[in-house]
Amino acid sequence: MGILFILFCCMIRVSAGCSLLRGNMIVITKHSGESVLLPCSCADAQDGPRDIRWLKEPGSHFIQEIYPETHRDYLDRVQVFYTDSPGNMSLLISHLTEKDKGIYRCEVFDSNIYRDITLQITAPPATTQPEIKTTIPEKQTPVTKEKDNETQSPSYRFIFVAVLLLLLLLGGAIFLYLRHKRLRRRSTQSAQMHSDRQNDSRADVITQDTKDTQADNKDDVTYTTVVHGRNPKAAQVRINTDDGTEYASVRTT
Repeated sequence: MGILFILFCCMIRVSAGCSLLRGNMIVITKHSGESVLLPCSCADAQDGPRDIRWLKEPGSHFIQEIYPETHRDYLDRVQVFYTDSPGNMSLLISHLTEKDKGIYRCEVFDSNIYRDITLQITAPPATTQPEIKTTIPEKQTPVTKEKDNETQSPSYRFIFVAVLLLLLLLGGAIFLYLRHKRLRRRSTQSAQMHSDRQNDSRADVITQDTKDTQADNKDDVTYTTVVHGRNPKAAQVRINTDDGTEYASVRTT
């Protein structure tokens, strides 16, 4: 009798099968591109129906079977855990798109046991670029650069002023040198002209003295004529001068 009672209980348990966890309809919201796990499991994890299936939009003209027959819109995007854990009939959908939104039903095949889940798909959030913070060493901080610029600016100004003064001094030295050279040339020319004038005056004086000397010498020159004869007698000598002719007697023995 005991054995028969145990067999009777087992028959009742097998006929009862999986009793789904019931509750209010679940609404799940996901973004495009994400994955979603649609939960569905037996009340007793040890119980498991022989066959289950997942449907989309049940009771409409657009009904789609997702498991075990996979619709082309869900190829390579769905996964069930029923084969590994008979009591767990959840469905995993990856790479969600806008078309995946709607009502999904998990049901035990050839029974009135099912559970509906509503899936809502929203646009992905606006991507914001992560804020990149870089740590700059103290020696390379903008403040240090500004200080370096401030310290370098006076040095640049000092160099500029020094170069300007050097150019001015150089220009002044060149100007003074050229001026001195010009004055020296003028003084040399003046001295040369003065020397030439003195030489000219000396030449004039010498020429005049020469003329005067020649004139004086001319006055002192006398010309004489001596006549020789055979007969002894007193000879007469004619002396020519500028004033006239003079005659002198010359005795010969």
